[in-house]
Amino acid sequence: MMKPLRGVLNHLCPGSDATSFWMSFTTVMLYVTPLLFTLLFLGTVIVTDLINVVRTALAASLFGSFAALLVVGYQIARARPVPR
Repeated sequence: MMKPLRGVLNHLCPGSDATSFWMSFTTVMLYVTPLLFTLLFLGTVIVTDLINVVRTALAASLFGSFAALLVVGYQIARARPVPR
């Protein structure tokens, strides 16, 4: 997934520094968003057994992954290449 993303960002960004920044930013966001959703969901739900904790954590992280990919995809789809 990173190689095609780098190709799209190379096309959209005016320089290699910008491409590197947005690659790093996107990678961090794709890792942080599921963790954030997991913390938010587990902080609001009181569970007493291990099975429900694991199920809630997995569901929240999966939802966070889809949300992160949706936002990244939407932003890239809306972007226009910078004239060089």
